Amino acid sequence: MEATAGLPFCPILIVLGPPCLITGVRPVIPMTTRIEFKAPWAAVTPEERERLEAELEREVCLLHHLASLDREVVARRTDTNDILVAINPHLCECAQVRLTWSGKTEMNPEVPKTELEATFQDWIQNRMLPDHKAHRIGPNK
Repeated sequence: MEATAGLPFCPILIVLGPPCLITGVRPVIPMTTRIEFKAPWAAVTPEERERLEAELEREVCLLHHLASLDREVVARRTDTNDILVAINPHLCECAQVRLTWSGKTEMNPEVPKTELEATFQDWIQNRMLPDHKAHRIGPNK
């Protein structure tokens, strides 16, 4: 993760192509656009990514929107259970997901709650910037 003027940037990875027949791993390339996350959003560390992806994997049932998609957690909201997930760019670029932290598969395919965004720019405009504005103002102002 790089920083400019003290602000963190997160390079987003886009999953491309079929998985390798030997390892099963899909090739990834860095996205040219970097996201400057604003509070309450923060880029995830590799350890956080591993923990959040494991919980997402546990919660998503076979009928959930994200069940069969290649995905990678790239950010989290620090004051809720929301995460930002990069998904196969042929469908939508990303989804905001509210984890339940139940530690088990949710039987309702609408849980965890998932909001798809066509592009990261749409997510920034529709979600991150309004969240940042509300976070700066605070609940009692």
